Amino acid sequence: MNKLTARFFHTATLHRMAVLVSLLVGCLSAYAGDNKVWIESFAIVPGGEATVEVNLDNEDPVSSLQFDVYLPEGLTYVDNSIEKVASRITRSSHSLFGTTLTEGNKSFHRFGFLSQSATMATSAVKGNSGAVVTIKVKADPTFKSDKIVIRNIVGSNATVAEPVILDMPEQEVPVMAQVATAGLANDEVKVRAGVPALIDVTLANDADIVGFQAKVTLPEGLSFTDGVDGEWVTYTDRLSNNVIATVAPLPGSEDTYTVILSSLTNDVFEGKEGVLFSLNVVADNAFKGGEVRFTDIKVSTTYGLSYDMPDGLTALVKVNTDVTDDGNWDVDDIYEVIKVSRGESDNKYADVNGDGMVDIDDIYAAIAKVRGE
Repeated sequence: MNKLTARFFHTATLHRMAVLVSLLVGCLSAYAGDNKVWIESFAIVPGGEATVEVNLDNEDPVSSLQFDVYLPEGLTYVDNSIEKVASRITRSSHSLFGTTLTEGNKSFHRFGFLSQSATMATSAVKGNSGAVVTIKVKADPTFKSDKIVIRNIVGSNATVAEPVILDMPEQEVPVMAQVATAGLANDEVKVRAGVPALIDVTLANDADIVGFQAKVTLPEGLSFTDGVDGEWVTYTDRLSNNVIATVAPLPGSEDTYTVILSSLTNDVFEGKEGVLFSLNVVADNAFKGGEVRFTDIKVSTTYGLSYDMPDGLTALVKVNTDVTDDGNWDVDDIYEVIKVSRGESDNKYADVNGDGMVDIDDIYAAIAKVRGE
């Protein structure tokens, strides 16, 4: 055996011994610099997979590493999915390992890597921050948000004559179930006294959704009104005829309502994005503007599980004062009313006198507005 080969086997043995010693004799570990292993919080679609980066931030050189991953109920490790991140670990510099162990009646996964370098000086991973390996996890269709725990994080620094064991703190990682995101087609809505307006609610969903619920608070002077379907809610083609909307006042909360969309047959909402439904509102003559607030938004899936949307929604409602919506009554408003009366435009604000039709009376009413009468 030549000297180079002997040195390689000696160094590799030291690396493995460092990991094994840290595993069996944890009390011999010692804190050195600021070193940690961590996973960034992430979202996963129930029934889907996610690739998770395992990061290593190290002030000290790290030659070998071991850590235990405890997955919550509903998340499973995809077998043999651990991979190196080439920017820090090359094909030949380190070897990966992963195994499943049990602790009482629970299982966990032990991952890590061992240096294969023939010299102490080159045994450490590259750099001092960033991902070192990736793993894949899969979520059950019924998974709800939980957390991953990383424990028993131990590394070794074999760039020195006597390998140093690096003990690192435990980490907890929030994992969110990614099922849907509610939104508004327009953050700003213009209304005019007596003229119905729509507030369009959108839904981008990764999972199959069968129900929607939210609390809606209206500003003073704005109220619900019947739309084209004769209801306070206008349905889109994303909702089957079996889906019914109910809008009911919330007891004890003035101007706040509960909006629920559901069906007895659990019909899945069509498509994965776009406007789901619209609320029909109308302003009275005293309305000066305000906000429509959506809170406590929830969706339900085909598995009968309810998921909270993390953020509320706010639509700013402003008052429209003239036909062209430029803030001034002038000749352009008169011309716009004439165009609507001829069928050349569909401007909903051309009904100046609010009688439900656009005719010569609206032209005269617009002229009076321009004159300040």
